[in-house]
Amino acid sequence: MRVKNRPTYVGDSLKHHADIADCQFLIHRVHSGNTALPNEDILMRDKTVAVVILNWNGGDEILECLRSVFESKHAAIEVVIVDNGSVDGSTDAICGRFPQVHWIRNPRNLGFAKGSNQGIKWALKHGMRHVLLLNGDARLHPDAMEEMLAVVKEENDAVVACPRMYLSSTSAGVHRLWFAYGTVSLWLGLFRNPAFNRPDSSRWDTPLDMEFASGCCMLIPARILQNVGMLDEAFFAYCEDIDFSLRIRKAGFRLRFVPTAHLWHGNSMATNRVRSVMYRYLSTRNNLWVVRKHGSWFEIFTCLCILPLRSLFRMVHMAICFDWRAIAAELKGARDGVFCRWALLDPGDHR
Repeated sequence: MRVKNRPTYVGDSLKHHADIADCQFLIHRVHSGNTALPNEDILMRDKTVAVVILNWNGGDEILECLRSVFESKHAAIEVVIVDNGSVDGSTDAICGRFPQVHWIRNPRNLGFAKGSNQGIKWALKHGMRHVLLLNGDARLHPDAMEEMLAVVKEENDAVVACPRMYLSSTSAGVHRLWFAYGTVSLWLGLFRNPAFNRPDSSRWDTPLDMEFASGCCMLIPARILQNVGMLDEAFFAYCEDIDFSLRIRKAGFRLRFVPTAHLWHGNSMATNRVRSVMYRYLSTRNNLWVVRKHGSWFEIFTCLCILPLRSLFRMVHMAICFDWRAIAAELKGARDGVFCRWALLDPGDHR
């Protein structure tokens, strides 16, 4: 039995089944032999991968990200930039250096989930067989896309592939990991990244199936999107990749760690995230939403019993730092997570 009063697709008023139907329609339209496709679709038939990158004041980092994408050895790509209301001049810089990218422009920050869905819909509409979700502060190794595609194709498009992710700013000669694979404990409400900040070693050389994949970089076959749907926009940002991963696994597909595919993840966004009131609110709320959405009643009960202790520990640390706004965000996130509430958030808290 699952909690039924969780909000889904806030802002679009879309339900999950409608989302899947939308994906099915878009894929059927391209692969059913319909000859009435727009000229742009016909020109893109030879393309196989759409790289979807969100930009929100990405600065120089997104330029480096795009450079790495276009240096990829897999040439059959189209790049879609979904801009969430950037005001730092990054959109002009991208247009100047990479005029071949496609644009979806939003007047304000609509969140990672909704922005990613806009890019996914564009990809499916134009017949792309695979979608690569990629953070704007990440840099791909030239072989990374080919390595992930090889694994996905070998598994008949029944897996989502993720690379070995490194921290960009580490000491000279020391390679530290940002993400390899995620583990899930619903009864504790813990979603762990055991590789974070660990030195690279042969321990991480083994391909394996994951419990959750990181939205920083995941290669998703259109076949899986057709069956599972897209990201749940109610999450806005954070934990939406965990929810998506659990839905993929429940549908009978797998998440595959590809250690031979390498990526470097920037630190600036991660550093800002730790200090962000928005992050504190969304992380606490969405963590609980994942448990309520996917956990059994026993798992939900045990998680709620542990929640006060975990929140108290975090708030003590915040109080030591005199971060009263973060304490308020923690309490608000716990409240809205427990009662499945969705609140409009102050854009000023995106700092």
